[in-house]
Amino acid sequence: MNGDVWFAVLPDGAAGIAGARLLRASATAAVEHGSGRPWLLGTWPDGHMTVAAVGAARLAVIGRCQVTADGLAARLARVADITDVEQAVRGLAGSHHVVASVGGRVWVRGSASGTRLVFRTRVGGAEVAADRSDVLARLTGAGLDEEALALHLLSSPPPYPLDTRCVWRGVEGVRPEHGLLLEPDGRARTRPWWSPPEPVRPRARGAPDIRQRADRGRRVLYGRGRDGQRGSLRWPGLHQPVLPRGPRARPPGHPALDGPRSGERRHLLGHAGGRRTPGRGMRAAAALSAAPPVRHVRRGRSCPR
Repeated sequence: MNGDVWFAVLPDGAAGIAGARLLRASATAAVEHGSGRPWLLGTWPDGHMTVAAVGAARLAVIGRCQVTADGLAARLARVADITDVEQAVRGLAGSHHVVASVGGRVWVRGSASGTRLVFRTRVGGAEVAADRSDVLARLTGAGLDEEALALHLLSSPPPYPLDTRCVWRGVEGVRPEHGLLLEPDGRARTRPWWSPPEPVRPRARGAPDIRQRADRGRRVLYGRGRDGQRGSLRWPGLHQPVLPRGPRARPPGHPALDGPRSGERRHLLGHAGGRRTPGRGMRAAAALSAAPPVRHVRRGRSCPR
């Protein structure tokens, strides 16, 4: 597939052999189940995947994550059943997929943010999963779904509950807050692995924890911390809600930046030591000045994700 990065996940049973045969033609890397059957097939660079094995059980983290193979193996040692996997990987920071093979059953899920997605289709009587829909479309020879394509052109992603509809016929997306459980006989079903926490902590107490977690994730993704370092404005969705109260944020150089808490405003909008620093900060400030008011909604209620 032209050297692109991708992976597919196969069940631990004879039902997955047909899909494995078709995928091997374009795959450059493979990882086996404890049974010896193909588990992960695809193309990925060195360091993109961390795999641990404890007995016949397997656990893989695919994407950006600082966990080592030994650290992942220590977590896998606590897994007795496929339903224990999410408890074992809790606390891993970064942006990644989680895939596990335990007792003949396979679990795969992406990220709750939707930046790492999972897609599914049926090949030779068995469900096969992948991180890209076009991989599965090529596998099955699926054609374009014109209605779904038009929907994506109007709104991408489409509004709930159509947001998992793919532009390829026969390929279906898995909701970010759900994972896919593959059975040895080829059957598959989704089950939730994440849900928004209840708002039980006051904002003043919760903000430091959010900042700490955001910094931890940025260090995994970009290698440095906050306060002027790389990644300080890479996550506008996290920074925008903590802008100072008051008038709408304005481009750098606006008189409003000389008012109370001007130092905090300068940091958020790209200033350093009272000097204007051109580049990303100014563009972010200009974008914020033109942005509509922000309101929080919960996915699955009244708006698209």
